[in-house]
Amino acid sequence: MTINTNFIFFSDAAKFADIARNITKGNGFSSSFEFFAGPPVISPFYPYVLSFFFRIFGISDFSVILTSFLFFILLCLVIYLLSNKLFNNKFIAIITSLVVFLNKDILNYGLSGASETMLMFEIVFSIYLFAIQPVSRDRISAAT
Repeated sequence: MTINTNFIFFSDAAKFADIARNITKGNGFSSSFEFFAGPPVISPFYPYVLSFFFRIFGISDFSVILTSFLFFILLCLVIYLLSNKLFNNKFIAIITSLVVFLNKDILNYGLSGASETMLMFEIVFSIYLFAIQPVSRDRISAAT
């Protein structure tokens, strides 16, 4: 499988990039194309994140792919931290994060500009934040 990172080849990434471009240019949360019947009905967070990257790196496919790849790297980092927290073993944490890093499907999402890497990051980061919360005796007794 050959992955070309010179341009967006994932249709959802192009849709999000179009909305982010409109946000960046001051046209609001809107689409320039007719792949949506009416206004776009999608989560607004990823287009606004893309718009932020567009303001820094310019409006380009590279900015979209960079955003997705950044969330891919953050996902691998948070998986390392979560695994280390759960198993208290750095070797297992490294292996776990390497398995995710080398997974061709997740890597493909990270290099295609897809929003899935951000969603995976948000889910794993939420689990990590929940896992690092100290457990008090009051919470344990209230659950029983």
